[in-house]
Amino acid sequence: MIDPRVMTEILTEGEDDWVHLGVIVRTVKEATRLTGEELLQMTLNTIRDLLDSGYMIAGQVGPTTFDHWSLGTPEVLVHVERAWRALGREPGLGDVCWFANTPAGDERARQARRS
Repeated sequence: MIDPRVMTEILTEGEDDWVHLGVIVRTVKEATRLTGEELLQMTLNTIRDLLDSGYMIAGQVGPTTFDHWSLGTPEVLVHVERAWRALGREPGLGDVCWFANTPAGDERARQARRS
């Protein structure tokens, strides 16, 4: 399980807008100070927890909408890992994919703020 503060920060970002992979990478990196392969693996674990918890969905941003992928968590993780490695650097704005909060993710962010 990821650090609840990391999850809360990512979900709070997702309340107002879609979250690109670079935001998740940056949030994990700032919380853990990891780099390289360890950062990649921790980011994948974070994405796994966000998807498996039902707090976020993965996809791409279209001209006006979020296009949800109909992929399971394992397929999303394989896609993210392959695309990240192909970049040869940490993903940034618009690279690889985006994430959107579900209603449960928005509620989790609100609960965390009230705590």
